[in-house]
Amino acid sequence: MSPVERAATGPESTCPLCGGANECGAARGDCWCFTATFFPGMVERAQRVSPDACLCAACATGQVASPCIEDCRIDQATGTCRGCHRTLDEIAGWSTFSAEQKLRVLRRVRSP
Repeated sequence: MSPVERAATGPESTCPLCGGANECGAARGDCWCFTATFFPGMVERAQRVSPDACLCAACATGQVASPCIEDCRIDQATGTCRGCHRTLDEIAGWSTFSAEQKLRVLRRVRSP
């Protein structure tokens, strides 16, 4: 089943890779994914996590967005940023991380 066919059958509201909003509009027939070019391997990665969920545009294109919300204060107790919940090493390395490394960080910071 193609990503478009999966999307049309009732997507979840969050991206299975990063946990962000997928902004799927398949139910309305006007989803961004109908005309998107998907980064190689991203659909397969998403299917391994959740076969029926839709990717967000950032993950679909391989351009995983930073979770930074510009509230940069390090919590001394946890060693993580109070805004985005990343460690200093994750913040410093973000621009050189692979998509998979970024997705691992996003899953950790967005998990309840």
